[in-house]
Amino acid sequence: MEYLQGTAPGVVGQQCAISSTLAWTLFGSYDIMGLTVALDRTEYFISGVFKSKSKTLLYPAQSGFTHAALRGLSPDTPKTDAEQWAAATGAGKITAITYGPQKAWLAQAACALPALIVGLALVVLLLRFICALPGVLHGAALFALALAFAWAVPHFLQTLPGWLIPGRWSDFSFWPTLWTKIMDTCNGNMK
Repeated sequence: MEYLQGTAPGVVGQQCAISSTLAWTLFGSYDIMGLTVALDRTEYFISGVFKSKSKTLLYPAQSGFTHAALRGLSPDTPKTDAEQWAAATGAGKITAITYGPQKAWLAQAACALPALIVGLALVVLLLRFICALPGVLHGAALFALALAFAWAVPHFLQTLPGWLIPGRWSDFSFWPTLWTKIMDTCNGNMK
């Protein structure tokens, strides 16, 4: 999390961190380190204010916990980030991970398919039109189309998640396992 003031609360003790929205609602300020907030008849000293639109309070668990929702993980390596978080906090071994952002990306990609089909149809019509042009105009139009394609490819690749792009395009072992990785991500079981 991005902290505007202070730090995260310790694993033990009477410290807490609150979201910027909750800090503004309760105190009308973000500069509230050292103030206390009461939760279930227990007072917690505020150790930090983190940036969030939701009204959230973080405090040490009174007993063991079984689930944790992590936000702000890298979309490229969510499993590694979650395992590092669990190791750093002493939470133990992770038994299940739900890949929400990856499923959302796949759903967005599926929603974009109609636009992609229409775009491809327009490109075919444009190519037919360009082929009908006389000599010099034909070459200039093809050159302009090639420039547009060269400009669009990096922008398209930037929208793809990192796990979908190989480290090296010539890595031929990546391509046969791509479908398996996509299915594993959809099922929530990354290998």
